[in-house]
Order: sequence, then C-alpha cells, then structure tokens
Amino acid sequence: EFLAASMKNPKLMEQLGHKIVITKIDTNENNE
Repeated sequence: EFLAASMKNPKLMEQLGHKIVITKIDTNENNE
C-alpha cells in the first residue's frame, strides 16, 4: 500500500530517497 502511494507520488518517493541516503551517510560517519 505504501509503495503504491509512492509510485503515484514521485516527489514523495524522491524525498524519502534523499532521507534514506542522508541517514545512511550519518550512520557510516558515526560508525567510524
């Protein structure tokens, strides 16, 4: 259901993608 909504809303999907990337970068920096 969530993915279906994301497919209908590319901008939302794009924002989520950026948040995920930022979160991964922050996690990697903290692990070092």
